[in-house]
Amino acid sequence: MLSDLRTSGLALGIAGKPETGPREALTYAMTDLPHEQLTRWTDAIDRLHDYTTRNHTDARIATEATANLWSDFGYQAGPPEVSTMILHAIETGYAAALRDVRDGDIDDLIEEWQSEREDD
Repeated sequence: MLSDLRTSGLALGIAGKPETGPREALTYAMTDLPHEQLTRWTDAIDRLHDYTTRNHTDARIATEATANLWSDFGYQAGPPEVSTMILHAIETGYAAALRDVRDGDIDDLIEEWQSEREDD
């Protein structure tokens, strides 16, 4: 989606618009997406979300973490379909990270972080 936004001129620094912040750019991008394109993105992210959040504990933790992140961000004014898409994308990332930790896929990295923290 970000590449779509960049190629269509909707990323930060929108052509013909004054320099904007992330919220303004997001609002502008959300109002300019064709409905068909939005539906494709929403469907793709929903499928990925459903696959990644099959573990109910991971899904609950990811939902809580996303809710905290989203409420801190403070952006609640977008179209509901876009907000849901963004929330599902964030939850998907959290759930995938939790799975990686649980499965031991990043044990070496965790040990490295802990070692660095002990050195500080």
